Formats: sequence, C-alpha cells, structure tokens
Amino acid sequence: MIKGIIRSIDDLGRLVIPKEMRDGLKMRANEPVDIYTVGNVICLRRAALSCVCCGSENEKGLIEHEGVY
Repeated sequence: MIKGIIRSIDDLGRLVIPKEMRDGLKMRANEPVDIYTVGNVICLRRAALSCVCCGSENEKGLIEHEGVY
C-alpha cells in the first residue's frame, strides 16, 4: 500500500491519481472508474458493467435492452 502522497484538487474539481498507484493497480488512461462514498471516505474502483435489476457484475450473462444492461 502506498501512503503519504498528498494532492490538491484543481479549480475544475480534478484530482490526479499518482502514477505509482495507477501502475500498482494496472489502471490505464481513459479507463472508466466508479466513484462512491462510504461514510466520509471517497472510494475509487474500476467500473464494471452490472445488471440494473439485480446488480450482478457477471458480464457474460448481461443482455442489452434498449441501450441498457
């Protein structure tokens, strides 16, 4: 785990994730990221396709219907 890196949010609300962390998590440029909160903590994780009805992330079983999975 990499700790002790401090970044500032710019005027547009952007925050750069340090390269060391992106590399360690094998995150690539333009990869979709899911951003959510747990209490007062902001969490980031790779975005995954999921079923809008049950929340399942099993991409093999997802069927597109009118542009929605």
